[in-house]
Amino acid sequence: MMKLLLSQAILSAVALMATAQIPLCPYHAHLTEELRNCHGPEISSNEAFNTLSEFSKRYEEYCAQKIAPQMSISELHVHRCADKQFNRMFYRCWADMLSADYTLNSAGVGSTDLAIFKKSLDCQFHVLEIEA
Repeated sequence: MMKLLLSQAILSAVALMATAQIPLCPYHAHLTEELRNCHGPEISSNEAFNTLSEFSKRYEEYCAQKIAPQMSISELHVHRCADKQFNRMFYRCWADMLSADYTLNSAGVGSTDLAIFKKSLDCQFHVLEIEA
């Protein structure tokens, strides 16, 4: 049963990740279109997107360690999607990281790309009802 849950969570996150930088749970599937509308203009280069995605991955890892240090990343995805309150805490941590991480400003991407990235994530947090 746990393997099935994990498989479903991973497949759902992969399908929904195409429209959002934040990994989503299956119960957010109805928000896919609204989240897609958060994306505004494309980031101007794949390199900028890749750099900013690495920061997102770092936020996920940091928040996983902070909230549930005993869990692996795969266990975290399953737990996030099974427990809405835990998921909210996870997103809240991510939002806090985004607003406090000044190294984003020196990430080597243009200020326009950075602004688009932050605006997109802020919009997604709003859609997901996460206070940023």
